[in-house]
Amino acid sequence: ALSFSPNYSSNGVIYAGTESSGIFRSGSSGDAWERISGESLTGTIPSICPYDNGVIIVHDGEVLISEDGNAFTLWQAEALKDVEVTTLFVTKDLNTVLAGCAGGRLMRL
Repeated sequence: ALSFSPNYSSNGVIYAGTESSGIFRSGSSGDAWERISGESLTGTIPSICPYDNGVIIVHDGEVLISEDGNAFTLWQAEALKDVEVTTLFVTKDLNTVLAGCAGGRLMRL
């Protein structure tokens, strides 16, 4: 997954989710990259959604949120119980969050 910051034109921030190496962040429009997810996120990251105060990701079918890019916690755990999320869309203020789920299901959170 590849995603641009909502403020990309002014900050040059890009996020890249990998199949097995976690999440990387560039603050230089892709010229240099740093791993931000630590060792805890080693599975597939099929969706990354930056918003004004952080980033929301899909990791192994679960939705995780972080304000610093290093510490991720489950987000909307009760609403997404027993649901495998495959992709996300969020607005930069988190007022709209849509989750694409296995089996063709779409949820608004």
